[in-house]
Amino acid sequence: MLTVLRADKGWEPFTRAIERPELAFDPRFATFKSRQANAAALVAILDAVFASQNWAAWRERLEAYGVTFGPIARIGGVKDDPQMAAAEVIVPMADGPFRTISNPVSVAGQSKVPGGRAPELGEHTDEILRGLGYDAAGITSLRRLGVIAP
Repeated sequence: MLTVLRADKGWEPFTRAIERPELAFDPRFATFKSRQANAAALVAILDAVFASQNWAAWRERLEAYGVTFGPIARIGGVKDDPQMAAAEVIVPMADGPFRTISNPVSVAGQSKVPGGRAPELGEHTDEILRGLGYDAAGITSLRRLGVIAP
């Protein structure tokens, strides 16, 4: 998907960025209205142009020409999106090299606690049961009966 901001002012730099400066003067595409009227032909041209290089190359080229643009995020790319990191939506985890989604809830006067890894299955079972008043014999009995995992 492509949107050229400030359609008439941004069109000519865009045509230079994509190495098709003649499109700026083609009567079918010279104005916003003519581009709308000839959208099918323009899309066919742009499809061929953009298919000629990968996204990284186009990104570099558009940036070099000062074209205002932004990719439409795909779910697989969100984790590496610089804006998501800058907005602290994707944050480092407390332990390990991984990142996670930040807690969206803020409480006045309280700092957010960095996320950590999820517990292993049954990792805290004994601790929780002891907190509920079970002793070692009671926990062993629950395991033997199959109430909790071994």
